[in-house]
Amino acid sequence: MRHERIIIGVTTTLLGACWAFGAEPDRHLQIARHPDTGKLVVIQMPVVNGKPVRVDISKTAASDLKVYELGRGRPIPLKKPPKTATRPAKSGRTGFFQTKFDQRSPHSNLNGMLRRLDWTKMKETTDYKLKDFTFEVYVPPNYDGRKPFGLMVYISPGPRVYFFGMTRAQGVYAKHSLIHVAANNSGNKQMVWIRLGLAIDAVHNMKKRYNIDGDRIYVTGVSGGGRCSSMLGIGFADVFDGAFPMVGCRFFTTIMSLEEPKKGWSRRFIRPVSAVYRKARLKNRYVLLTGQHDYNRNETESTYVNGFKKLGFKHVTYIEVPGMGHASPPAKFFEKGVIALDAPLKSGTVAKVVPAVEASRMMIVAQRLIRASKHDGAYVKLAALAARFPSTASAAKAKRMLAEIKHTHPRIAAACQYDADHPVVQSSIARARKDITEGKTAQARDSLTRLVLTYPDHTESKEAIKLLETVWSKQANP
Repeated sequence: MRHERIIIGVTTTLLGACWAFGAEPDRHLQIARHPDTGKLVVIQMPVVNGKPVRVDISKTAASDLKVYELGRGRPIPLKKPPKTATRPAKSGRTGFFQTKFDQRSPHSNLNGMLRRLDWTKMKETTDYKLKDFTFEVYVPPNYDGRKPFGLMVYISPGPRVYFFGMTRAQGVYAKHSLIHVAANNSGNKQMVWIRLGLAIDAVHNMKKRYNIDGDRIYVTGVSGGGRCSSMLGIGFADVFDGAFPMVGCRFFTTIMSLEEPKKGWSRRFIRPVSAVYRKARLKNRYVLLTGQHDYNRNETESTYVNGFKKLGFKHVTYIEVPGMGHASPPAKFFEKGVIALDAPLKSGTVAKVVPAVEASRMMIVAQRLIRASKHDGAYVKLAALAARFPSTASAAKAKRMLAEIKHTHPRIAAACQYDADHPVVQSSIARARKDITEGKTAQARDSLTRLVLTYPDHTESKEAIKLLETVWSKQANP
């Protein structure tokens, strides 16, 4: 294969991107494969007669080009001629195995979790190191990487994972295309924010290793693990698409007992911000499972009636296993729960967001925040609006308001920029993943290129670079 075919002819005139890489403004940038290291690099294209010209990196002297590594601003030297190499596709390991993860999710940041759940007044809130924990994984043998599988994150009540799904319910995972992952040393004696953080980290890392269906990311658990899963399913509805708490659950309001009028259970966390809560109430799916003789049965049923149903959660299922106490359910009842989680997707009843309506609602919230002098929250909300619904009239207004906040409150804008960029980057990556799955590699290539050039220092840009590598491999080796 000649090297000219390897170069990806994607250009951009993003002024901010040029400055980000130390390149001169108003010049086009080109993505190409570095002939020595094999990595994708950014090249500032020379201008001939007022027009940018694509270059063959293998035939141009190093001194004639400005070359930068994606995500960094330092030049990379050009030394050797290009090498043709093929990279095998990674389909992921299958079966039972133990693994470790090395990257924390942005959502598992300790201070962020404490603020989101209203736990900031806790006296002792020590953070954790992800490298100190191991995870048990089960990937069904029918997984080959081509079809996206759902992900079921399990939180154990004990220090080690003894979930029945690892032995008795293997067939359920294979039949319903699910991958199982669970952290060890994440039992009831572990700090609850660490248990939640490890579950979120599992999602973050498994999505990097496997082809995960973005609409089927669930969290489950037994007893205390079930309580954790119910908090994650609502409080982190932007990470999970549903929760399956078994013989234990929590809610964000006080729940009054159905059987004893004067008895109740106090809230253990707060309702999430409007966008997350809207997804939790209208799109996420929840299955509350208990046993006929479970000592948490009354709380579970009361939470179903006086919590989820009372507040209008659209997709909630209650399962009571006859004759069962406080224990893991038989495999057939676990499968019923999985079917209930997936049912709204198959029937097409999951609520759809109307862009103009949702954008207008977000604009109202942002304006309310500005009137309350909460410009930081307004900045993040407006940035999210502009990223999610760019073609709406509200998005154009949001961009003008963002520029005004940057001008009048530059420090606030600078401090909030990462939080404002995060939904933009995440939505761009999700859109690119969908394009890749649908075979739209050119479209994915263009959007990923714009992303890594515009946000070179963002943590999620590393994932975009990996996806860009995948796109390049598919185009170089069709």
